[in-house]
Amino acid sequence: MEQFLPYFTAGVAVGRMSYTRFATVSYPTPIYSLPPPVPPDQPPPTPPAFSASRIDTRNNVLAFGYAAGLGVDVALMPNVFLRGEYEFVSLPIARMQMALHSFHIGGGLKF
Repeated sequence: MEQFLPYFTAGVAVGRMSYTRFATVSYPTPIYSLPPPVPPDQPPPTPPAFSASRIDTRNNVLAFGYAAGLGVDVALMPNVFLRGEYEFVSLPIARMQMALHSFHIGGGLKF
């Protein structure tokens, strides 16, 4: 299209990564008022405070996903061009979805 060259890319993505997942669930001892117990001389039972943590660490995990992108080259002169490009990479790993968005700007010289 004269000096413009639009294009798109699609393919398979492979990545090696290390990750750590950490979660903590807790609640304090509840404070509430209940009707008086029967018989009235015994206090109501109070559930204890609760806290639990879990950590999951993995090193050098190989993940497979997909990549897609689009861009345009603009010819400034017969042998000089500028390029703008966007790339999206998706890698699912351990019930998580990792997404990368990349923007590239560059120039080139044909010879």
